[in-house]
Amino acid sequence: DADLEREALERRHGWWMRLMHAVIQHAYPAFHVVCEGSSYAFLIAFLLEKSPYLSAWQWLNGIVMKRATLTDQLKAQSKPGAMRMILVTQIILVVTMIGFRLLQWRPAGGGGGRRGASASAEESAADVRVPRPPSEMVASGCSDVTPGHCPVCTRPVTNPAVNAASGVVDVTHVCNNSSQNTLCAP
Repeated sequence: DADLEREALERRHGWWMRLMHAVIQHAYPAFHVVCEGSSYAFLIAFLLEKSPYLSAWQWLNGIVMKRATLTDQLKAQSKPGAMRMILVTQIILVVTMIGFRLLQWRPAGGGGGRRGASASAEESAADVRVPRPPSEMVASGCSDVTPGHCPVCTRPVTNPAVNAASGVVDVTHVCNNSSQNTLCAP
């Protein structure tokens, strides 16, 4: 437990630990507000073209962000090395976009027909199959185990969970009736 560990450290290190805890507890929120606020202010100033810096760290280190102008792009086009780099970057971006689009078209379960992004939530939920629990996981008090049904209440499993005592059970049944039936207790 974090509180017990903190108390043990305070007993071992005494006043020093209590002082550090108080400083961190009161100073960190102010430090965080200053850091995030300055970062936000620098970003807004950069977007409004009032500052060449994106953050306070760039301002302290003198790192200036320069926006590419039309003359910069024309200079880059005159160099063959730069053109190759731009072409490679564009190819990588296009391949990455195509790859992610193909991942979206892939069937969710890895098999069974082609289901794209247009499949509804009801169709996906109806397609979920609850596996039969291993025989050693089924409790002795549970009678005939039917795949897709809770072994305790024999209702169809809508929110499956694996229980070491009863196998695959319905989570809502476990939450609602665990005090009355010990077979469903996790």
